[in-house]
Amino acid sequence: MLGINPITAYCLLHGYTKLAPGAWIAQTGATAATARYVAALAKHAGLRALHAVRREHSVTPLLSWRA
Repeated sequence: MLGINPITAYCLLHGYTKLAPGAWIAQTGATAATARYVAALAKHAGLRALHAVRREHSVTPLLSWRA
């Protein structure tokens, strides 16, 4: 899965529409492997992101990825 997740994340961000820096994206299941790649690529592209998680304890890892 390591080989396909980055490609999937890239396609999710760039395969449907052109997102300008500062645009917002939202995703559910934000602690999944592909979602982590989406978050990293979005940050690199200058996008803002809203990440939804199911469990409260999942918030801490998301905050550490933000830095």
